[in-house]
Order: sequence, then structure tokens, then C-alpha cells
Amino acid sequence: MIPLLLTSFARVPQANAQAYNVANWVVDTNLQVAPVSVANAYPITTFINGTNPTVRLYQFFANSTIGDTPTTLSLDNVGDRLTLSGTAVFTGGGAGASQDYGNVQWRIGLFYKGDRNPPPQTQGTNWLGYFIGAGSGTTTSPLYERADPNTGMYASGTGASINWNGSGPGSGTNFSPGTYNFLLDIERSDANQLTFNFSITGTNALGQLYSVTGANLLDTSPSTMAFDRVGMLCGASLSALEIRYENLQVLYAPIPEPSVLALTATGLAGLALWRRRRNG
Repeated sequence: MIPLLLTSFARVPQANAQAYNVANWVVDTNLQVAPVSVANAYPITTFINGTNPTVRLYQFFANSTIGDTPTTLSLDNVGDRLTLSGTAVFTGGGAGASQDYGNVQWRIGLFYKGDRNPPPQTQGTNWLGYFIGAGSGTTTSPLYERADPNTGMYASGTGASINWNGSGPGSGTNFSPGTYNFLLDIERSDANQLTFNFSITGTNALGQLYSVTGANLLDTSPSTMAFDRVGMLCGASLSALEIRYENLQVLYAPIPEPSVLALTATGLAGLALWRRRRNG
């Protein structure tokens, strides 16, 4: 297991952050099993085959490019930051309000596909990246890292290790029908280190608070610092009749290159000199 340690790292909001849609979803067809209906909503308007917003599935993996056209986002410099966030709405299934969707049956994360699964690799295997999952009861909500290499699907536990388990009022609370906000934040904090924050927070159909967080977690030997996909898993025990995403996006906040900072500093100094001369 990659060591993941507690650390303290200051974060400064960056004005040059770029937002990317996550809307080009495809379902990995080799893993579809009927018959649970999974529907999607804004901003995911094409979930399968580019046209049909509703899929009849029981268990499935699905992934989307980052942005409307395939984009690879790299954490090249210390301070570069990538954040996946959104809202997941789960309705129906099982015993209604008391249904438990836990046991990490819903997972979502950031991955690097690149050219990592050419034949004979099967579709969706050998990707790198990180993903979070929703647990409940005695099952914690973990942060996973994919191994390099691996033979499992991107959001599968096969070929992945649990680097950290979230904590909070989610322990002992059903992850059941309800609305949940989620966040996975990755920041390059040193030459070969990534710092993570993640959370899954909401209220289930029983009116119970579900909230798990992992704060300031440090991976000292990351498998990747580049990402080009968002991926998810709805497991066999999830049993939701509908899953809807809202405000799903990836925010990329690279720090300015040193050369840009130097030019900016030079320009500001020149402007100050010009003003002093103009004012006599």
C-alpha cells in the first residue's frame, strides 16, 4: 500500500482556474447487467451511445472525457490542483427509504487512460488514478489508488489499494436514497507528492446526516499526476432505481509558470516606474 500521511498544506485560491464539463459518458458494455433503470440529468445529457439518456442496467462502469473534447490535465508544478465535484441524487430501490446503498457500491474518481489499455487489455483496465466510494454501517468510505500496472476496471477494487478511510457521521448511517454532495481534490504538494481532500455529504431518505471526509492526506509515491477521464461504478448491491448527477465538473487550477510570474513582476515594476516619472 502506498503510504498516505496526514499533513498540513496551505491552499490559496487561484484566479486562473479552468472548469471542464463531464458530459460525454459511455457505459462499458461488457459489464452491463439488467434490469435497474439508471437515468441521468444535467449536465450529463448523453449517457450511452451518445443519444439515450436512460440505461437499463443492474451493475455497470461508466466513464467520460474531461471536457467536451478529450483533455489531459497534468499536475506539472507544485501547487497545481485538480478538483472533481458535483451532486449525486439517488432515488428508489430495495426497501425504499430504509434501503442501504453502502458497502462502497457507488464510486467515482479521476483517472488516466492515455494508451494504457491496448490489446490484449480489456476495455477500461490498467488505468491509473484515484477514486472515492460511499460506505455505511460498519463499512468505511475509502479513497483508492490504482496500482501500476493493474488488470482491474478503473473503479474496481481489483488492482487498487485503499489508501485512506474517511471519517465522520457517515459511520453507522445508511447511504440510502437522498441527495449527496461529493468532492475529490488533488493537489501537487511537492516534487513527487500529492495531497488529497475528499468528502461525501448529504441527508438520506430517513432524514439522517451522512457525512464522511478525508482531510490533508499525503501520497508520497503517486502512480500518476496526469488525468484524462472521470469514471464511476454502480455496484450490484446499489439497487437504485435512478441516479442523477447535477453540477458535475472538473476544476483545473495550475499555478502560473515561473516565466509568466517573472514577466508579470517585470511589467508591474515598469508600470510603477512609469507612474513615478509621470507624477514627477
